[in-house]
Amino acid sequence: MLDFILMSVLFLFMLILSIIDIKYMLLPKNIVWCAIILGFGIQCLKGYTMGSIEPVTTSLLGGIVGCSILSIIFYSSLFIFKKEGMGYGDIRYLGMIGIFTNMIVVMRCLIIASVIGSIYGILYYLKNKKSIPYPFGPFLSIGAIISLFIL
Repeated sequence: MLDFILMSVLFLFMLILSIIDIKYMLLPKNIVWCAIILGFGIQCLKGYTMGSIEPVTTSLLGGIVGCSILSIIFYSSLFIFKKEGMGYGDIRYLGMIGIFTNMIVVMRCLIIASVIGSIYGILYYLKNKKSIPYPFGPFLSIGAIISLFIL
């Protein structure tokens, strides 16, 4: 039952945040932090009912790995290209997905999101002959859904 609640809450936040990101190119930190706190709380409750710390440690590890990987990419882009390659909201967002899931889902999610996002960017460029920034959050959401249900 708690797994169903956990995934329902995750999907609700992913839907809300993806719509906001598409419309405003922004992942509001107050919404992401609310999701992180709620997701972690559910993971703690799950651990308590199971009599195990495993859901809590898995959740924390997923969040840390998600934030760490995108932080490395974010700061590398800043150092190499002297500009942000992505918004900081994407870092928090992948960390949020990690809190709800685990580090394996986070890594699969990032790979899938990067491939789909790159294909989108390339096709957009080929069609319009120009490059524009586009939101990465919806691609992370798609990557998470594929990771959870298909892989």
